[in-house]
Amino acid sequence: MNEGRTTAIFAAVAAVSLGLAWMSKPEAISDESDLKKERTGQAVFAKFEDPDAAASFQIVKYDEALGQLERFEVAKDKTSNMWKLPSYDDYPADAAEQVRDATTPLISLPILNVASLDQGDHTLYGVVNPDSEGLTVGESGVGMLLRVKDNSNQVLAELVVGKEVDGAEGQRYVRIPSEDAVYVVELDTASFSTDFQKWINQELLEVRNFDISAVGLRDYAILPTQDGRYAMSRNFDADLSYDSAANKWSLLRLLTYESGKAVESSLAEGERLNDTVLNELRTAVQDLEIVNVRRKPKGLAADLKADGSLMGNKESLQSLVNQGFIPQESGKTTEIFATGGETLVGTQAGVKYLLRFGEVVADLGSQGEDDEEGEEESGLRRYLLVSAVFDDSAFPQPEVEPVPTTVEEMLELQKQEEEEANPADAAEEDSELPPEDSKQSVEDPAQPPAEEPASDEPAAEEPATDEPATEESASDEPVAVEDAAEQGAAADSSPAEEGAEAAPGEDSPAELELNDSDPQDGPASDEEATAEEATPKPDAEKTDAEAAPAGDSDSAEVDAQPEPQAQAPKTQEELEEELEFVRERIAKENQRKLDEYHEKKDAARKRVQELNARFADWYYVVSDNVYRKLKISRESLGTTEPAPAAQSGPGLGGPSAGGQLPFSFPGN
Repeated sequence: MNEGRTTAIFAAVAAVSLGLAWMSKPEAISDESDLKKERTGQAVFAKFEDPDAAASFQIVKYDEALGQLERFEVAKDKTSNMWKLPSYDDYPADAAEQVRDATTPLISLPILNVASLDQGDHTLYGVVNPDSEGLTVGESGVGMLLRVKDNSNQVLAELVVGKEVDGAEGQRYVRIPSEDAVYVVELDTASFSTDFQKWINQELLEVRNFDISAVGLRDYAILPTQDGRYAMSRNFDADLSYDSAANKWSLLRLLTYESGKAVESSLAEGERLNDTVLNELRTAVQDLEIVNVRRKPKGLAADLKADGSLMGNKESLQSLVNQGFIPQESGKTTEIFATGGETLVGTQAGVKYLLRFGEVVADLGSQGEDDEEGEEESGLRRYLLVSAVFDDSAFPQPEVEPVPTTVEEMLELQKQEEEEANPADAAEEDSELPPEDSKQSVEDPAQPPAEEPASDEPAAEEPATDEPATEESASDEPVAVEDAAEQGAAADSSPAEEGAEAAPGEDSPAELELNDSDPQDGPASDEEATAEEATPKPDAEKTDAEAAPAGDSDSAEVDAQPEPQAQAPKTQEELEEELEFVRERIAKENQRKLDEYHEKKDAARKRVQELNARFADWYYVVSDNVYRKLKISRESLGTTEPAPAAQSGPGLGGPSAGGQLPFSFPGN
């Protein structure tokens, strides 16, 4: 009896417990279809709203073929607030916009559908967490993990991105690592790049080809010796300048080496600079891009001088040698030479770059997705050390104008300025000929002037009165004189034709002077002359008419105008005031030139400091194809092919012996 009651009690309690459990079960678990309806349309990360809150962004991928994990991270430095790449020795990243572009798609990312709630489907949809401790080599269905953290290292968003949805472009399966549910979202993964080059400023030198004004080539070889040391064998040094305005290269100096001694040389006879190769070098400087980086050993300064700490560290020295950079002690300092030679590039901005090329290395890879930009991006790489130097010779002293101290100096300066401003007027004044030469210049210079025939009528020669104004006009406008003479010769009433005789085909001086005037101003008939004499004229008008020189109509109009009244000379007080004004004007202009000169030099020095701060810690890895355009051999420096017509001219052919360099090249 007691046993039966006990059993009944236990059964009742179990039933009640089961009922309570059923009633209290979560609605999401009770019905999968309800869960799918509830989650569809919601944001995957409801609390992640501000992309600027991101302080780090991580991407973890799994290479199934190699069975290796690939980790990429970009993080904001807490001290400098600048972005860097921890996975690349904290190399500075140009990542502010990239991080925003990568994290923004995760904000308010809506769930389009729930594909599965079963953990066993993770491999099917490709959403296995690559950062899982239980991940085994050769495992399939591994996705890409995205992780966003804030300044306090708290996770803002974490998502495993899986396969694309069949038949739905742009849609992918995704999963939150802490959940089993697999969602369908629309997500563009293009911004989730692990390519190192896409997260940095790829331009190494930030120089445009038209900024280049000089190039130096240092071709040498460094070979190991039997005693474990290294010996240098120099081939040639060449210093060239480039005039961008004329698009012309000039060879300033060429040194070849015989038995280790430098010999001043020149291009061979019939040889000229190879403009094509040199212009390709300019383009290669502009196209020089960073493929990868490695941190330099400590003790190697920004100017590539090694200190004692480096020379005493065998590991650091071996690192240098392995990359193709050989330290050589020179007095108290240690120079770094490169197995790939050196190229120096000078710019108009007063910055010169020293490029030292090391050994060729196998493709280090960008530790990212495959490059699809051709063989050049996937070929051999080469190590490179870069430093920048201020070039003072790029800034010639400005020409300042002397400041006058007296009125006489001011007047002399003004006279010089007028002559410089109007060189044509000064030349015209100097070229004025005397009256006799003026007459002869109208006639045929190949024939001597015809002798005047003897005549019993001297009155015919009276119109040829020597008047300086008339002769000067004939000298200034010979073409107009000839035209006017032809017009005058056509007039039947011309008194010169009636009274003067001349050699056939020649105009006598009398004819030239008479016919020099405009036809309508020519000699009038007897009746017109009588009427004109009967009409009274003002004295001034008579004087102008009588004194008008023979010439074209324009000259007559100019002579008819009243001469401008001469300005009264300035008083001494006025001249003193003008002197003060001129002194102030010149002083301000001189100061402006000097200020501009110093500003440009200061800007160049600042730029050099910025560049060396950027270059100081790094070996750069660049494309070997670009290096080959920067490495010009002696054979390719010159060519015997004819120069293109557009580029032919002085300065292209040979060196200027003893010519001054645009800047000093190291290593001479």
